Amino acid sequence: MKSILLLLLILTANFCMAQEVAFDPSGHAETSLKYPDKTSDEVYNRLENFIDKFYGFKNKEAVMVDSVNKTFEINSIMYNALCRKHFPERQPNVCSSYEMVIKVIDKTLKITIQHKEFLDWNVPYYIDFKDLYNNTESNPLIHENEYVFFNRQFNGLLKSIDIAIKTNTLIDLAGTNVEYELYNKNLLKLNKKGIATTSISHTGDIAALHDISMNFINKYFVKPSFEEDTISNTITLHSKIYDVFNRKRYFLSSKPVIINTSYIIKLKFNKNRIDFVIEHTGFEDDDWKPLSIPYEKFINNNSILNASDEDKRHFNKNYNAFLSAFIYYLEKGEMHL
Repeated sequence: MKSILLLLLILTANFCMAQEVAFDPSGHAETSLKYPDKTSDEVYNRLENFIDKFYGFKNKEAVMVDSVNKTFEINSIMYNALCRKHFPERQPNVCSSYEMVIKVIDKTLKITIQHKEFLDWNVPYYIDFKDLYNNTESNPLIHENEYVFFNRQFNGLLKSIDIAIKTNTLIDLAGTNVEYELYNKNLLKLNKKGIATTSISHTGDIAALHDISMNFINKYFVKPSFEEDTISNTITLHSKIYDVFNRKRYFLSSKPVIINTSYIIKLKFNKNRIDFVIEHTGFEDDDWKPLSIPYEKFINNNSILNASDEDKRHFNKNYNAFLSAFIYYLEKGEMHL
């Protein structure tokens, strides 16, 4: 019962945050988060606890703390800043270096964020933020909707802070592609052979479900690779997951070993139902070269790929990302990436 109540609190907190921020053409954003039912000390202490745990360290380079003026100055990196993680065709998967200043004034957080530069690892990746803001087609380094995605990633960070102050719970909503409730549903889990099956009920005949699915696929993938079989009413998709363990977010001190995967998704259309089969087909290195690692050995041995339990949780979440986004599209009629 306690866990259910906590979940309700978290979800309520997630939807009750102040209006989302949008960065101006200079890469600057600011907002305020107010907590009238908390004491000033509660707000400060919970923020301090969040920063300590979220950033994983307190040092002079990353987090500067002015306890007298109750101010935190953070210099860090936003992983997956342009939401390219689930778009293998969109490379590189750039990050954003940023400075965030948070000042506790009574029961309010005054927050300013300044984007500094985009990075491909620690190497500057030149995108003029004004071009991103204007979503200009003249810059070949920018893809459709990436300004919207950029804002969404940082709003995920602000939601994480908001939830931490309201519920004293640490949840990482920054740097993911799918809304937290979707990304963490874990709708399916791959079996020992790397295969998962599930079904989604949705009103419509076979043709209607096929059309909805194709609309989603063409929005979700930049250049979808698929085959159709009109006799068996199936679509077979071939794609990849970049950084399946979400390790790139931890590259501040050293470059981690990035592991990618390839997979197949088969959709079969029935009246009022779509059957899914998702199959992991292989591991690949950061250059997309195949690795000879059987899936069963990977799940049974943490020494394979040096995969921790946390790595494996991210692995499962990433294999749920397509299905979660697809369900959202069916229910809402729009993308949520």
